[in-house]
Amino acid sequence: MHVIIHGPIPLPLRGPADQFIIVNVTTLHADVKHDPACLLGAGDHPGIIHDSYVTYRFARIDTDADVRKNVNSGVWQLCQPCSADLVAKIRHSACRSKLLDKDAKQFLGCV
Repeated sequence: MHVIIHGPIPLPLRGPADQFIIVNVTTLHADVKHDPACLLGAGDHPGIIHDSYVTYRFARIDTDADVRKNVNSGVWQLCQPCSADLVAKIRHSACRSKLLDKDAKQFLGCV
């Protein structure tokens, strides 16, 4: 499951197009190393059916056009929006992650 945590907003280092910062939520497995910055419980969102974590290491910065293309082509499927509290938790935790790209941290106001 992907979550848009910032945007749409032009990001000066990436040109004039509106951009989004997008992170992925992945199932937590006890025997697999993971970024502990943001742990999510099953049920925090209807699409999260197992305990999970946010994989900030693979955060994306995509243009509005790229997001629309992925949705319109069926690569991504829209689901129920995340609550404001869940998005706030993911954004706040992004600043604590040691694995989030420095550009994304800058755009989020972490640095």
